[in-house]
Amino acid sequence: MLLARAAGRLETRNAPVRISHVSGPIPLPSMPRVSPFSEHLPVRGVHIDWLFEADGIGFTRWTCCEGACAPSAAKQQHHYVIGFLHAGSFAVETPRGSAVADPNSVVLLQPGEPYRTIHPHGCGDRGSALVLSHDLASELLATNAPRAFDRAGVSFPSVGISVAPDLYFLHRVAVARLAGPAGAADALEIEEIGLRAAGHLVRKAGKGASRETPRSARERPSTRESRRARIETVRGLLNERFRERVVLADLGRAVGCSPYHLCRSFRRETGVPLHRYLNRLRLRAAIETAADPGADLTDLALDSGFSSHSHFTAAFRREFSFPPTGLRRLVRGRRGLAELLRGLPREAEAERRARRSALA
Repeated sequence: MLLARAAGRLETRNAPVRISHVSGPIPLPSMPRVSPFSEHLPVRGVHIDWLFEADGIGFTRWTCCEGACAPSAAKQQHHYVIGFLHAGSFAVETPRGSAVADPNSVVLLQPGEPYRTIHPHGCGDRGSALVLSHDLASELLATNAPRAFDRAGVSFPSVGISVAPDLYFLHRVAVARLAGPAGAADALEIEEIGLRAAGHLVRKAGKGASRETPRSARERPSTRESRRARIETVRGLLNERFRERVVLADLGRAVGCSPYHLCRSFRRETGVPLHRYLNRLRLRAAIETAADPGADLTDLALDSGFSSHSHFTAAFRREFSFPPTGLRRLVRGRRGLAELLRGLPREAEAERRARRSALA
């Protein structure tokens, strides 16, 4: 009798558990979505339009409202900002250092840090930005720039860095979709683009802050600063005159050095030859007009400093891997951005080429 009762208890204990199957997808718990950018506080001298907000990242368009070339009054951002230029150039001074910002570079600003801008080549610059929350900036720095993060905490290790063509093009397409008709931008895709781009740029900023070539280590600080100031002046002149025919001898005279020395110094400081830097300015300035289906590409080519429609189209495809007509399809949302996202790792190869040229 006792054995029978024990066997019955054992059989009951080992009986299979029955699970009732629920048809359809399992509902996700609804969580309150709180944006860290709920307060759109103004920034002195800058008009800002918010295009997109997610939990930790946002996209904005901005226009500089400063009316004088002299140094501006001190101002500060309210979030971590990676600023892209669409047109114009300016110099920025922060306690972390200074940089020249133009369409071939991005500027990295952080909340509560005072900075000034200077417009030696004219005002009216405009662009767009990735805006990061404190938590996201902390995560990106800890993951992509751990040495800088251990040394300085949640602080960008550089003020300005160059931006590769693929990444710049992807960001501009994302901004154009957000500013375009409703439905052209997929929120999940846009958020992924922002996170991937921010991660790449933070990693590059960390590498740039910790890297010093053997040749630059042997230079006197005064020599290095003199070369940097000379090249920053040339960059400003190129931004001012990129639509014109640029003569190397004129640039050399403007900064007091020979064309040969200027070419060597420019490549050493920027990582690219002077003529490629100029072409990149021309092509990046042309993106906004090239995306307009009603724009005449021949007029745009000539206005941008190219000799013909075919010359412009070939240079555009070589730089961004898409012709202007492909850009128009991307902006209208008729083509996904997955191919562009896959192209982002090519930035690493561009960095290696720039490093090799700097050592040459």
